[in-house]
Amino acid sequence: MLLFAGALQCAEAQRPPGVPEAGASPRIDQILKRGTLRVGVLAIYPWLFRNKMPAIYGNNDPWRGSSWILAKAYAKALGVKFDFVEVSEDTKVALVVSGGIDVTITALAPTPQREKVVDFIVYSTGANCMIGLKNNPKLAGITEISQLNDPKFTFAAFAGTQQQTLTAQAVPKAQLRVVNGAGNGAIDEVISGRSDLAANDSPDWPMVQFAYPDRLVSFPSDCLNSTFGSHDVGHAIAKNQPVFLDFLRGIAAKMKTELHQEDLDTYHFAEQHPDQL
Repeated sequence: MLLFAGALQCAEAQRPPGVPEAGASPRIDQILKRGTLRVGVLAIYPWLFRNKMPAIYGNNDPWRGSSWILAKAYAKALGVKFDFVEVSEDTKVALVVSGGIDVTITALAPTPQREKVVDFIVYSTGANCMIGLKNNPKLAGITEISQLNDPKFTFAAFAGTQQQTLTAQAVPKAQLRVVNGAGNGAIDEVISGRSDLAANDSPDWPMVQFAYPDRLVSFPSDCLNSTFGSHDVGHAIAKNQPVFLDFLRGIAAKMKTELHQEDLDTYHFAEQHPDQL
């Protein structure tokens, strides 16, 4: 009995300071036993994107952005390493709900549909702009988003995303073309002519302009500084994990200033190196 008690005390002594006690969170206990934090990753600039320029960034981290900075803080607080799980637009929420990953660190905007199945750790904010082709004759004379609320316009949006919800709310009279996939899929719909416009994260504008030089126009015109469709951005964990949720939210709250500065630095990086995003 004394040996068993001693083993428990030793295990508890190895538990990192500040981590909830054993038994308080089955998820945290599993993570510590496993020795890894399973995170779902899908590049979504500016919050999470590949570190293609380690010399400029100053380290060899595989990722960049405020989402990555916060995820590193989770792992450090738990005293574990990462287990990266590649996810897609279709699986980034489903895998965390099923338990395949502990937390999805690809950037997610809370939506009513998502909040039914996951809880969010909000750490940043985002906004959007509507992007179309400059030479689209239907866009001639358009200066305001309100002018786009017309059945003659077709908008592309990824299924289940904040952009889909935003488009339906902002231009309810327009036609909505829901697409699947990831990356620049919605913009590709515009480039191909299948859709007139697509809502896109405003920080993407330098990268989009670099990919399609002098071909696109945005509404509002200053896409990078748009406040249209302002929304929260966060990580997600499966519901009914209150201790784990409070633990992660506590870390995010302490890092609020650092995470905001990372967003600002990332925007500046995009203007200087749009080819690296």
